[in-house]
This record gives sequence, structure tokens and C-alpha cells, in this order.
Amino acid sequence: MRPATSSSKSAWAPAALLRVAATYEKDLNDLGKAIEEYEALVAKYPRSRESGIAKQELTELRRKFLEVETERVFRTDE
Repeated sequence: MRPATSSSKSAWAPAALLRVAATYEKDLNDLGKAIEEYEALVAKYPRSRESGIAKQELTELRRKFLEVETERVFRTDE
């Protein structure tokens, strides 16, 4: 049995890619890599159920990623 990859035509491939992205996010705490993997899933399997989940995760992760990357708070009166 070979693993599902981003180039795989297996019905399990979107689920496998979703799990890879979730592993980067939750287990490895690598938000940048998680975003890359979610984006790859959406690009490769745009009509899959997992693509919808990935889009939701991307929205949340991008918010978190921006919070982490901000060095200081900017104010409107600056």
C-alpha cells in the first residue's frame, strides 16, 4: 500500500493531506507549513469536502499567523 500524496488520485488523498496540514498545525506548531499544506489541498482538490474544511482552517490560521508575526501594536493615531 502506498501513501496518498498531493499527486495521488486516491479517494483518500484529500483526507491524507488534511491530516498532514493538521499535524503541522496542532502537533508540530508550524503555522507557516500548515498554511502551505492547507493551500495545496485547496488547489489540488477544490471540490472535496476536505477543501471546505481547509478553507475554514486557513481563515483561522492566517489570523493566528498574523498575530504571531506582529512585532508591536500599531495605533491609528501614529
